[in-house]
Amino acid sequence: MLKNLCLSSKRTYSHISLEQTGALSILKFSRPKKYNAIHPEMYDEIGDALRKEKANESSSLLAITGEGPYYSSGNDLTAFAKWMAQGKSQEEMAETAHDIMVPFVNAFIEFDKPLISVVNGPAVGIGVSHLGLVDFVYAHDSATFYMPFTILGQSAEACSSVTFPKIMGPSDGHAMIMFNKNINAQEAKNSKLVGEIYSDDGLIWEKIEEYSQLPSKSLKYSKQLVRTEADVKFLKEVNLREAARLRERWASPDCAEAIMKFMMRKG
Repeated sequence: MLKNLCLSSKRTYSHISLEQTGALSILKFSRPKKYNAIHPEMYDEIGDALRKEKANESSSLLAITGEGPYYSSGNDLTAFAKWMAQGKSQEEMAETAHDIMVPFVNAFIEFDKPLISVVNGPAVGIGVSHLGLVDFVYAHDSATFYMPFTILGQSAEACSSVTFPKIMGPSDGHAMIMFNKNINAQEAKNSKLVGEIYSDDGLIWEKIEEYSQLPSKSLKYSKQLVRTEADVKFLKEVNLREAARLRERWASPDCAEAIMKFMMRKG
């Protein structure tokens, strides 16, 4: 199991952990009491960790997982409530969220080593959409995948408008993005979003550790061949296009109403 790996702390963060064993680095979402919901500071920490690991010559592979029963419950919408309490207008909140999202997604796009997600439980929103930018996805048999974009008056993020139809096919990809389709691990595997389903996490982490022991330059160059400079440029353009639309959505009355309804349900 993950806890049996000989991990050493590499960098101190408040909402994630980043550790290394041999040539394997592991980034873990670490807000289990909040189901690993991602708030503004956590977005910044994840982006920082990805950039640091890109430059880390002693690590050949990065794996991402969640602490506790959830992989990630997605965007922490309470951030909008806090900004409102600080007196920010809806337009100011939308601009702030836009400026957080763009570098976060770019950090995934620009990561030039193998990147694996181990989805250990339910994934929602940004916890799903970024999976289109990783190289391989393992999913626990309890995992579910849900992007409630249009329910919340929002739109696609993390290049999912391009990656999901490409990976899953138009019908399944569009259903996830437009119609808030919620799928389980087997459905995700059938549609190619997930590469392998697991029940014993010990075996998965042993396998990932073995991958990290492959020649590091071969791994890095292989990643650069499957995501070329042209691909990086294109995806960054998609990111800007999606983020611009999200900024408009976040500033819209229907998005504000949807978020308020969500906050009222949360109590």
